[in-house]
Amino acid sequence: MLSAPAIAHNVEMAGDVAGTWHVNPDENPKAGEPASVWIALTRKGGTVLPLEQANCKLAVFPQPHTEGDQPILQPQLKAIAVEKYQGIPGADLVFPAPGLYEMELSCTPKTAGTFEKFEMQSEVTVAAGTAQVSPVPTVAQSPANPVGSDRSDEPKGIAQSSENSNWQRIVTFGIIPLIFGLGLLKFLSNRSRKS
Repeated sequence: MLSAPAIAHNVEMAGDVAGTWHVNPDENPKAGEPASVWIALTRKGGTVLPLEQANCKLAVFPQPHTEGDQPILQPQLKAIAVEKYQGIPGADLVFPAPGLYEMELSCTPKTAGTFEKFEMQSEVTVAAGTAQVSPVPTVAQSPANPVGSDRSDEPKGIAQSSENSNWQRIVTFGIIPLIFGLGLLKFLSNRSRKS
């Protein structure tokens, strides 16, 4: 008997709000390729908590990370309709490199008292993609390519890593051999003078 593959959704609870996380394509995003995430927010009793009632932000961190680290992605959330859910938060993003990431959703009510502010997290494993990507930037590199910069043609954080990678190549394949060559030349020159 044939059956459709089961797709596991990560469900997180925060106070009286539950969030069912889903990442496209098919819970298997690939580095350097477009992906999307949506979170079905529901309250006790199954009532949908739409994005129009909440101020929500999504942040993506490489794992492991520590409190205070800057996110490498902060995609713009938009209200979307998926399956039976109307107006739930969703976003398009591109993970910069293969590996484990934590997505963090934080929401506050637009109208005070409608729900308690909350945060919820979900982890996602990103596979290698067909696009060439640089390693995930470290926190120290993040300010050089701040989230929301004008470089919308690149995933956030990639520009700085590429620049660093180019300098590493210049040092490794240019300057170091040059220094070694000059040292060898001086050694041979000193040796020939002594003879």
